[in-house]
Amino acid sequence: MNQRFSAAQRVKKGADFDRAFRGRKSAADANLVVYAARNDAANARLGLSVSRKVGNAVRRNRWKRLLREAFRLAQASLPRSIDLILIPRADAEPELRRLSKSLVKLARQATQKIARSESEARRHSALERDSQERASLERSPPPDAPSPPTQRS
Repeated sequence: MNQRFSAAQRVKKGADFDRAFRGRKSAADANLVVYAARNDAANARLGLSVSRKVGNAVRRNRWKRLLREAFRLAQASLPRSIDLILIPRADAEPELRRLSKSLVKLARQATQKIARSESEARRHSALERDSQERASLERSPPPDAPSPPTQRS
């Protein structure tokens, strides 16, 4: 399997970051916070948000390199068709093995939250559709009822 980290595997647009943050499907541990959102791509995509709270430029760049490498190595274990936005914890020390394990675990947790909310949304829309059908049946006369007389003028 090609484990290269290509441009197609990156979240680049601000709108995609916003969609993940607005969706509020996240999971966190001592190392990372992971936000997740569905995408139309065939595989997972990675977005990084490494603030200055993490440290100076050297430290932030080290975090980004290690997060990209953890993503590249864990691609086979990550859910498909998902955007993952990773935010490192400011007080954590970056270590590749720990980040890889954390990424896989948190991505699965966030994806499960997405699946639950999608399931609830489908169930809610089905209930809404059923109640609308019942309401329309209550308004219409039964099929064997005589029709009301029409007035001629």
